[in-house]
Amino acid sequence: MGLVGTGFGERVILPALRAVPRFEPAAICASTDARAASASARTGIARSYGDWSRLVADPEIDAVVIAVPPSLQPEIALAAMKRGKHVFCEKPLGVDARRARRMADLAHEKGVANLVDFELCEIPAWRRTREILRKGGIGTLRQASVSWQIETYAIKMGLDTWKHADESGGGVSYQFASHVLHYLEWFLGPAKRLSARSYAAPGKPERGKTLAHYSFEFASGAAGAAVIGTDAFLGSGHRIEFYGDKGALVLENAGPDHAAGFRLRYGTRASGNYLADVAVNEPKVSGDGRIPLVASMLSRWARWIERGEKTGPTLADGARVQELLEAVDESDDKKAWVSCA
Repeated sequence: MGLVGTGFGERVILPALRAVPRFEPAAICASTDARAASASARTGIARSYGDWSRLVADPEIDAVVIAVPPSLQPEIALAAMKRGKHVFCEKPLGVDARRARRMADLAHEKGVANLVDFELCEIPAWRRTREILRKGGIGTLRQASVSWQIETYAIKMGLDTWKHADESGGGVSYQFASHVLHYLEWFLGPAKRLSARSYAAPGKPERGKTLAHYSFEFASGAAGAAVIGTDAFLGSGHRIEFYGDKGALVLENAGPDHAAGFRLRYGTRASGNYLADVAVNEPKVSGDGRIPLVASMLSRWARWIERGEKTGPTLADGARVQELLEAVDESDDKKAWVSCA
């Protein structure tokens, strides 16, 4: 396995890889030879590259994990897949749907194992929620609502980073709404049309768009809404509500870890008209809660590579999210509802 990227890749993906015995991290790539050598010394990974094309060309590398800004990711993934190498990509896949679709098409053409790191759907409480929804546990879904209000580290510290720039794949839409666009369809099925508005903080144009308001109509007939803020000092965290004609489900996490600490509550008319906690087998987390979730995805990726057990979310799922992001941009520009069927 070769790892391209030493930020999130080193903090989260590398420890997740090392939790999956079937992977051997054999090469690491940074933006320069000096940075790559430093990363090699820190991580103990023997080979280092300051140019991703050299890592991709390495004949001993079977699979490539990519953790770079979205604007840089497609070229790396396409080059790896052209050589028949399996890929694990970050979300979103890129900054335009055309290249994201090309990535998905090439993965299918080459028959490589491919996943996109939408790791929130690995959370046990989320999987239990989806199971209840699929079994009709709240009856016919009427509406779903998302509130995700946080202050990112980059905004808190006033960092000059690509994560603020839409053209690099940053901003509230690409960094956070990409998760929401993926998981709402994962929970509820395809969206039919959407309306979107996004806003920059007053007097802070260098932060890019930090607040997004979305409305959805789903093919099922249900309605949806999402409010996502990345500059919300003392924000309320992440909450997802599902309301049906026979019951309700609430997922919420008010803690600082985006992945760990979700609570699931469930109630029905038949059970007494109140929300009760649902017990789920949450793993004990020491450190970043994303690590065990990514490790779970990587384990499934390994089984696909070794045994042909296909899994997801795939690059095709990532391309769908990219199409939804383009619908978001179109709606925001036109100030109108747009189709995303």
